[in-house]
Amino acid sequence: MPFGLDARFTFFICLIAGCALILIAIILKFRLRRHLRAVRRPDAPVDPDKLVVLVGHGEKIIESGIAGVFISLDKFFRDIGFSVIIAPDLRRFDAILQAGVPIIIGIDCRLGPKAMRKLDSLCRACFGVRGSVVFFYNAAHPEKLSPPPSLPQATFLGESFASLQVLELISYAISVEMNAPRPAGTGREACSLEGQNVGHALQEIFQFLELGRRTGMLSVEDGKPAGVISFEQGVIAFAQTRLNEGTEAVMEILSVTGGTFHFFENKRVMQSNCRISAQEALMQWACRVDEDGQAVPRSLI
Repeated sequence: MPFGLDARFTFFICLIAGCALILIAIILKFRLRRHLRAVRRPDAPVDPDKLVVLVGHGEKIIESGIAGVFISLDKFFRDIGFSVIIAPDLRRFDAILQAGVPIIIGIDCRLGPKAMRKLDSLCRACFGVRGSVVFFYNAAHPEKLSPPPSLPQATFLGESFASLQVLELISYAISVEMNAPRPAGTGREACSLEGQNVGHALQEIFQFLELGRRTGMLSVEDGKPAGVISFEQGVIAFAQTRLNEGTEAVMEILSVTGGTFHFFENKRVMQSNCRISAQEALMQWACRVDEDGQAVPRSLI
């Protein structure tokens, strides 16, 4: 084959290959964009009584109830059984409000004054948000701020706060959910609070139940029943696992990693095998944490 013809043939092959790569890149780009839109848009039905919306374009890290541990604000809510949607801008937040009013709304003050005025206008047009628990965070001077007219129930948190402060704010929202009528025709007993046992979820739930002086039964499962704890006005009055009872059972349950937890309001055990506050139990459990951060009940050593 003459040299000139060979060069032209090679050129055309490279040109075709280049065009094919560009076409593949364009197709992948559009598919990725479609996928991201599907992830961001809450097309799947979400229970508004379990929905938290965080309005802001950055991850917020807060201190967990366990000293020295930090988690993201959205993970904290997911750990205690809520669904979370992050709205990076007000257009996204407006679309969420059109679909249904969430029970809890957190708003990043770093959105700026202009965005806050627009936010006030959006909430003024949606009267239902007055029934939501609303809090602003990342406020430079929260004690000097007052809520906007459309959100008179709102609370301000500073740039640094702990999960316990959030639990105090949302305790009313959880109380409303706990006291809601049970749906008819459900085979399983209505559960007041439930979630995945990940991170420090159990420790957070212990603090919430003590803070709210709750009475009920906390059940923990890790593929099969791991144990139950009965709370009386926020105080642990009964605990049992497959291996232990009383305080040792509490230590064992706090050591469970993975699985799920369910809290049943006003369900109780008509006997007592211990009497210990949730905070005291957490302190005892923390004393048993080994170097790897895994607590081991003495009875299992």
